[in-house]
Amino acid sequence: RRSDTSGAVVACLHQYKRQPEARPWKIHLHVASLKKTRLKLVLEKATELGVDSIHIVDTEYSTNEGGGDQEQYKLGTQIIEAAEQCERLT
Repeated sequence: RRSDTSGAVVACLHQYKRQPEARPWKIHLHVASLKKTRLKLVLEKATELGVDSIHIVDTEYSTNEGGGDQEQYKLGTQIIEAAEQCERLT
């Protein structure tokens, strides 16, 4: 539903897919800064496998292409698309 006065209000009217039970552990992935095409693949597959958080770190031998806010936005949208494709709810 959408409320006209205060912006968007989301209400679950029908649950189409059962949400998975909460795991007692979290999966964190630390990956070296890679070239753009390889990093996209790693982020996509990690999202599909159910990683809870992804941390991109600089190492001695990692490639650092910079990127900036625009690149982070693009990678974020790619993660969202991968989550939607595999019907991940978290």
